[in-house]
Amino acid sequence: RPAKIVSIHDPLRVNNYDGPGEALARAMTGENGYPVADSIGYPTPGSFGTWAGVERQIPTVTLEVERGRAGVEKNLRALEAAVRF
Repeated sequence: RPAKIVSIHDPLRVNNYDGPGEALARAMTGENGYPVADSIGYPTPGSFGTWAGVERQIPTVTLEVERGRAGVEKNLRALEAAVRF
């Protein structure tokens, strides 16, 4: 059973958390500057975040990165923050 989960997706530029993942998402936003959100604006039943975060209560963040090289450095730092969390 993982202690936390971060999955990477694009292109919404948000730290989207599920279940008890808000504190993890906030730690990441300190590095990438993305907003923290518990929703991306539409229902996601059956998603990995719902399965792991909501149903299994594992802190889960979907890191929605911007496309291209622009977000590489700040998101590497955000992932490092998630590992240290």
